[in-house]
Amino acid sequence: MEEVKALLEEGKVDEAIAILQRMREERPDDDAVHYELGNAYWKKQDWKHCLDNYTEAIRLNPGSPAVEMKKMVMDILQFYNKEMYNV
Repeated sequence: MEEVKALLEEGKVDEAIAILQRMREERPDDDAVHYELGNAYWKKQDWKHCLDNYTEAIRLNPGSPAVEMKKMVMDILQFYNKEMYNV
């Protein structure tokens, strides 16, 4: 997992996702893998895959940090400035 975190910090998101997807196939019940995969998709602003993975992490572990991350994604997706539409 440290390799994945290092890749994400270096901006090598696609490489990190490829590794995490293999890890998910090997360990489908590991909530940490789903959580990190959600984080990787967050960096790409791929909200669907991000939410899918956070949701799975939460299903596997209701105490996962994915709970807070999912709330943040939902806030991002629900935010908009109505005033911008009236310009």
